[in-house]
Amino acid sequence: MILTSATLTPSGICTSPADLLYTGPMLETKGLKIRYPKGREINFPDLNVPSADRLLIHGPSGCGKTSLINLICGLLTPTSGSVRMLGRDYASMSSSERDHFRGRHIGICLQRPVFIRALSALENLILVQKLAGQHPDAGHCMTRLKSLSLEHTAHRKPHSLSPGEQQRLMFLRALIHRPKLVVADEPSSSLDDANADAVMDLLISQCGEYEMTLLVVSHDARIKSRFNHQILLS
Repeated sequence: MILTSATLTPSGICTSPADLLYTGPMLETKGLKIRYPKGREINFPDLNVPSADRLLIHGPSGCGKTSLINLICGLLTPTSGSVRMLGRDYASMSSSERDHFRGRHIGICLQRPVFIRALSALENLILVQKLAGQHPDAGHCMTRLKSLSLEHTAHRKPHSLSPGEQQRLMFLRALIHRPKLVVADEPSSSLDDANADAVMDLLISQCGEYEMTLLVVSHDARIKSRFNHQILLS
């Protein structure tokens, strides 16, 4: 397996007072390798991603894209190599510390929406704020729901929503606590051209408004022109 590597120039943007003492890249990976039980091994390229940047990681199905984002989000432990976000090495954290760090600083958009079924759409958003250590702000959540024409879903259970409404709610949930990094796994692959454009418009505009770093993993060639920085896994 041949992988290309890339290094991005830091932008020097700090998005909150807590980050003012840290001037390095938002995300760094070095020498990442994962070995699966049946012996398959994948070596990933080194990443150096600045704050508020947009990066596309693309390649065919089976090349390790989902494994890479699971490593970046601290959901998977590498066989070797390191992941650092905001200057902190995941290997130096306990499992509970990684969970807390991820809840505070990372927003994740999965390929298929997954919600807490017992909670309403609004309650699902408020829960994310709580897990991020923020004061629950139902007013802000309602404002964001209205911005995506989802205000009518606030007190409904997510499983009762249409597929399109569920997808928009999933993206809003990933963004509601204004994380430092938003990771989206194949956000447009199952959509027609118009809806793929709408999804990318939403992600890019929202991340741009709040200076969040956006990392998209996809094999969808239609969205490549949206990203100046790209890495190919093959």
